[in-house]
Amino acid sequence: MNKAKQKNTSFKSPNQIKPPTVENKNWLVLLIVISIACITFIVFYPSLKCGFVDRWDDQEYVTASPLVINNAIPVNQIFHTPISLNYHPLTILTLAYNYKIGKLNPMGYHLWNVWLHVLNTILVFLFVFLLTKRNLLMAAIVSLFFGIHPMHIESVTWVSERKDVLYVFFFLAGLISYLKFIEQKKRIWYLVTLVLFILSCLSKAMAVVFPIVLLLIDCFNSESKDKLPLWKRLSIINKLPFFIISLGVGIVAFTIQQNGKILSAMSEYSFIERIMFASYGLLMYMVKLIAPVNLSAFYAYPSLGDNRALPVIVYLAPFIVAGLFGMVYLFFRKEKMIVFGSLFYLITIMLVLQFVSVGNAIMADRYSYLSYIGLLLMAAHIVNLAFNKSGKLTSLKYPLVIVIGIAAAVFGHQTYGQIKVWTNTETLWTNAINIDPQRCYLGYFHRGDWYEKNKQFELAIADFSKLLEIDPSKEFVYFNRGACYSSLGKDSLALNDFDMAVKLGSSNADAYYNRGRILAAFGKDSAALSDYNKAIELNPRSALSYMNRGVIYYNRQQPDLAIADYNKAIEAEPTLDISYYNRGVVYYGNKQFDLALADFTKAIALNATVFQYWEYSALTKEALGRTEEAKTDRLKAQELNKH
Repeated sequence: MNKAKQKNTSFKSPNQIKPPTVENKNWLVLLIVISIACITFIVFYPSLKCGFVDRWDDQEYVTASPLVINNAIPVNQIFHTPISLNYHPLTILTLAYNYKIGKLNPMGYHLWNVWLHVLNTILVFLFVFLLTKRNLLMAAIVSLFFGIHPMHIESVTWVSERKDVLYVFFFLAGLISYLKFIEQKKRIWYLVTLVLFILSCLSKAMAVVFPIVLLLIDCFNSESKDKLPLWKRLSIINKLPFFIISLGVGIVAFTIQQNGKILSAMSEYSFIERIMFASYGLLMYMVKLIAPVNLSAFYAYPSLGDNRALPVIVYLAPFIVAGLFGMVYLFFRKEKMIVFGSLFYLITIMLVLQFVSVGNAIMADRYSYLSYIGLLLMAAHIVNLAFNKSGKLTSLKYPLVIVIGIAAAVFGHQTYGQIKVWTNTETLWTNAINIDPQRCYLGYFHRGDWYEKNKQFELAIADFSKLLEIDPSKEFVYFNRGACYSSLGKDSLALNDFDMAVKLGSSNADAYYNRGRILAAFGKDSAALSDYNKAIELNPRSALSYMNRGVIYYNRQQPDLAIADYNKAIEAEPTLDISYYNRGVVYYGNKQFDLALADFTKAIALNATVFQYWEYSALTKEALGRTEEAKTDRLKAQELNKH
């Protein structure tokens, strides 16, 4: 009898518990869903005031993407062209549609992302509602915190992460249709699930874990007393099409990223260190679920240079993670929802734990977008036990209600305020730098690039200089800083930076071109000529390199070589007015006045504000006997020269 009583008071599985369910109260379900959706939209409303983050993928995905801003590109080309070494054509199609209806107004792109997030929040509710046999309390808790959690800002407010909210939309819809298939055994639901899975994969390759989650759902719904073999209980056969598609998408994604050399071998780190980093990421996502502080667009890898030891938490992470999952097994293995939630979290995040490094950050907020559903399920289940009259946690019911209310208010307020970090490139990277000023090298580069783009050259130089203090081996940073010095007229400093960029093995044609340009200004024509030659070798369509090399040939009284280079410059960039002018000067010197006048006329048509163009046009017309026209052109030249 004692044993029987002990069994009655033990934790019960979700299939045994009779939680707060809803029968004939569809109005209540609808009211809760609408309320959560409205709260989510309000919390993320500030996203609509944010702009693009130009140097953090938005340039590649939207503002400078031919697939998005060129409406003449056929749809099939989108399905054949990766962007930023990723294959997600459906995402690009939605961005192209945004451009078609609103051009580059960022509000339209953000509005789409926010609405998709709101829809995802509703789908989370429906998924949990069906999974838990219509447990309204659990569905409400999971969907509310999914909707308002600060860790989801990156996925929603970053335009380029359209792929995140879009793939999760189809992923969740697919899980819901699969639950309907299990419930009704109708083939149409199976086909709908398969189609939604394909759409999810075409939105982002992270969807490849979908069939594993289906197996997890089968395990959750299976009964241990069922005498059928495991492979039948898990319906392995009907998962085969999903696994075949998953394998194909995985191979495509791996091939694209490997060809782009973004899959790092992490030669700096040992196998054990990789395990530590993966465990650290897995643990930190759990920590940030509860305490989402110091959120950043960039979490740098710990440095191992100069005998610098890793933080203690990195060494401890594998043991802590093993301990947590061990506790789940030892104390909660009979609690199917706890096991399901922990495995859902692990399955949906395992591809981005940086065991094999993809990119240069140890973790990213966006990777928690789908996986947090698993952790939230675990938390909601604990709350649900407190509301179960036969459970051990009933005494915690009201304290848990207070904790949930406070957490929801704090997270919602934090998300609403934190979104302003994504206002633009400067605000985003200023926040990242403030959080980790010594290791956020990417932040200094992107913010410096933004300052340079906005002609705030002194601020840009300060950021590039700070980055070079952290890592003096970045040749591209020397190039950018050199360009800023050049824009400020500090050619000696610029020359030093371009020289360093070249010495560090730069393959950037512009580094050689700019160094050549300054060398030529310093009267070092031979050295400049060598740099122009190298720039043209690296970029055969470098119009400015051809044009400037032509100037050297002209000064060396080699007009034929000069004209040949000007021809190449015009071929590479037909709108470069100075190339026409320079070629016209050569023709004028050769007394080929008709050809010269044609070039001066073209230069004026492209840029009518340069007085030299009008002056030479006047000289040429005088040589051709067109005196009155020459007077008009000379007056125009004199007028422009006064300004």
